[in-house]
Amino acid sequence: MYYADNEYYFVVLPVKIEQIIIGEPNEILYQGFLFSGNGDVESQFDFGNDDFGKTVFLSREEAEAALKELIERK
Repeated sequence: MYYADNEYYFVVLPVKIEQIIIGEPNEILYQGFLFSGNGDVESQFDFGNDDFGKTVFLSREEAEAALKELIERK
């Protein structure tokens, strides 16, 4: 998975999911790590189903296209 960081660095960062937590009906929390370009862990990263297609993407290409669009809007 990939995170389109449109707040701090304006880059696409890989995400490795470490844990999936299932809560209330239809409530899922994904916990993982963001990695820098050189493979170091940047930070822990938590997100939910609503983040897919907005800031979290299944492919790097999708994340890069979304980030480009977000940057152009600013």
